[in-house]
Amino acid sequence: IVASTRIRTTFDIAWTCLSVVLLCTWAVLHLNVPAETVKVNIRRKIYLFGRSVWWWLVALFAPELIASGCTVKFLAARHVNIMMQGWAAEDGVTWALPHAFFATMGGFAIEFEEGLIKVEQLGTTEATGGRQLVEARKRGIISRLPQVTEAEIEDRSKADAVTKFLALVQTTWFVTELVLRTVTRLPISQIEIHTAAMVACSTVAYAANWHRPQNIMTRVKLRADRLPNAEDIREIASQGGNPQWLRRSPTSISNDNIHDCGIAFSDRLRSTKLNEVLPMHMTGVSFGLVFAAVHFAAWGFEFPTPQEQLGWRVACFVLLATPIPVSLMMLHAEYLTKRHFATRLLAVVESNVVILLEVIYVFARLFILAEVVRTLFYLPAGAYTATALWNVPHL
Repeated sequence: IVASTRIRTTFDIAWTCLSVVLLCTWAVLHLNVPAETVKVNIRRKIYLFGRSVWWWLVALFAPELIASGCTVKFLAARHVNIMMQGWAAEDGVTWALPHAFFATMGGFAIEFEEGLIKVEQLGTTEATGGRQLVEARKRGIISRLPQVTEAEIEDRSKADAVTKFLALVQTTWFVTELVLRTVTRLPISQIEIHTAAMVACSTVAYAANWHRPQNIMTRVKLRADRLPNAEDIREIASQGGNPQWLRRSPTSISNDNIHDCGIAFSDRLRSTKLNEVLPMHMTGVSFGLVFAAVHFAAWGFEFPTPQEQLGWRVACFVLLATPIPVSLMMLHAEYLTKRHFATRLLAVVESNVVILLEVIYVFARLFILAEVVRTLFYLPAGAYTATALWNVPHL
């Protein structure tokens, strides 16, 4: 390990990358409004903390999934915003993209005289709750949209401005540093390339979440103008998106005046449209390819052994080649099986192939991570040369 105050050290390189990754992955988390099932204060705090840590770990090890999810949520919110404009004009209320985001993240709940029906309990996913609100307004379960201003939504949002500011500053510095090292032909480490791939995904997620509230803990309650019947419940639940996102057991409405209207998973599966599944697959594949492509920048870097360099190249090809066939086979099974053209044997074969490819993909990712750490201790001498930007304040 090199240690010198006149050049950047091994610790400097590692800490710079680690700080960028930690800040970026935490700042992009804009989670849904939490469920109200946990009432005890301590248990609720533990639940909320655990939920945040879980999604932070997902962002840490699979940033392309977070980027894909955030993009899908943005597209869903934009679609809901367009659908709501007519009703908003008729009701004389303000409705903009932040309102649509607030709706899709479970920010509204319909309250009845004898109970409460949360939008999410009707089968929603984080990206489609707004469509259920549209359906409730369309069917007259609520007679008008709520008068909630953007300022009120922002007031409910508890965005961590300090963390976001630090993430923005550190990321900007990091990207500029990489550009400067490239221009001056100074060696770049593998860990910096891996960090750049994560920054690319985090930047997309951050942009997609620009208007999405953060850390909202409570919902806006909407008073229902009438009780929903079984058909209403089924139709609202059918707006809950595709079952790839939600595989929970059927729920019923806890109200004595309504029959058990749970929506079976098979019904949700049959109601899923290809155009609802396709955006998720397309964005997932796209960001998976971007994440893989960035790692090709280390193709000609120095490695501890020739075998490890070859392993890195093979792993990069695996990361690049796997997402497309996996997505196509999943779409094939999703589209054909529901139309009874695919046999059970074909479905089983495709499922096993998908699992095999996913296992290979995971091992390739693990190899990349291992090499990112290992090569940090075998960097060429030029990698320790600091640029002029190193004297600019940063974490």
